Amino acid sequence: MTQVALAYGFIWLAVFGYVFLVGRRLARLQAELDDLRRRIERQKP
Repeated sequence: MTQVALAYGFIWLAVFGYVFLVGRRLARLQAELDDLRRRIERQKP
């Protein structure tokens, strides 16, 4: 039973880690998109 609990805990840690990393990447992508929008707005006549 202990092995099942350890495996279950490991899976949840992996899921949370994955969600955390995806969230960071999404935040970085959003920042790049905001920067691109600002650059485009500056170049409009």
